[in-house]
Amino acid sequence: MVTNVTSLLKTVKTVEDEHQRGTRALEAAIEAIGQEIHLYDTGEAPTRGAASAEDVIRSTKQLTAATARAAAAAQTLQQSDIIAAANLARQSVCDLLATTRAAAQSADSADAR
Repeated sequence: MVTNVTSLLKTVKTVEDEHQRGTRALEAAIEAIGQEIHLYDTGEAPTRGAASAEDVIRSTKQLTAATARAAAAAQTLQQSDIIAAANLARQSVCDLLATTRAAAQSADSADAR
């Protein structure tokens, strides 16, 4: 009897851990985005050199794709889809911030920066 209860508890724990993977991925992505925004605001974020308007547009397209992926993950409710969407969103926001900073550095006027 004890073996069956122990086995049941291990199974429940495994299922619970599996269901929390998506939540942990989302929380980690939110934290990483918050840190990137803080670096961007303080001016400590690394720059990539010069960036053009086309580079900014390319970055926004990646963010649009990440948004679509998040909407699809919300429909399927699959942990793997949620994790992939969280990772793509984190990377897209980080790329957009870096590209924006690079574009601002190459701007002609101080107002544009």
